[in-house]
Amino acid sequence: MEKNKFIAIVLAFMLPLLSCYSQSNNKRGDKTLSNQQDTSKKDEANKANSAAVSSFIGKLMSNQQDTSKKVEGNHANTAAVEKNIARNNADSKGKAYLSCPDNNHPHMIDLGLPSGTKWACCNVDASSPKDNGGYYAWGEIKEKRTYNWKTYIHFDCSNETFHNLGKDIAGTKYDVAHVKWGGGWHMPTQSQILELLNNTTSKWTSEYGVRGIMIMGSNGGTIFLRAAGYYCYWEHLSAGSYGRYWSSTLYEGDKNTACDLYFKNGSVGWGYSDRYYGRPVRPVAP
Repeated sequence: MEKNKFIAIVLAFMLPLLSCYSQSNNKRGDKTLSNQQDTSKKDEANKANSAAVSSFIGKLMSNQQDTSKKVEGNHANTAAVEKNIARNNADSKGKAYLSCPDNNHPHMIDLGLPSGTKWACCNVDASSPKDNGGYYAWGEIKEKRTYNWKTYIHFDCSNETFHNLGKDIAGTKYDVAHVKWGGGWHMPTQSQILELLNNTTSKWTSEYGVRGIMIMGSNGGTIFLRAAGYYCYWEHLSAGSYGRYWSSTLYEGDKNTACDLYFKNGSVGWGYSDRYYGRPVRPVAP
């Protein structure tokens, strides 16, 4: 009897503990199941993140490859430009032709002139003789949208005075041909334009599908000057019927103007015009 009482007391004491233990285990099981579910979700999230990272790395590597190709392309273009400039400079030191031998313009053309001056086959910024090239105000080395006194960088509108560039800008920092092409290339002086006019013949013609004049030297050398027109304010005027090309020389009779080569309606000569006009430039070399 005493033994049964002892067992009953023990059971009464142990049952709550066992119940608590069971509940605790159940909770732990619930937590374990919950943790497993969380872990599964985390694994799925990690897999998704890994896929996203892999995709990002793939795109990054692809972009790097594209960038490398672009850089290689830029290097190739830069090398080609440098090679062309180097050839231009070499040509300006003595290698001349009677006409363009190939499409790697510009070339130095020998017109048999007494001074030995050679004329380029195309204009500054032109890729061939048929192209207009760039249009520049006298003494400026950049093109712009509007050509007038207000935008002419060598004129101070506030007191209506000109910057002193000298009487002739050939070979200086104001000479767009010299700045762009380097070597011995430069804008023609008024004297060189007069020499050209006095020692060659010319005719209006169509070459390369565009209008202009063909200038022919006594030695058989030829150059074509396109009737490229000019810019005044923002308008491109007289293209196809009129050509006017800057010289490097100021006109002595009027500080507002500089000398140029012009041709229109079959006539060819030299003249002078306001310095702010946008005109093409045909370089020369010694």
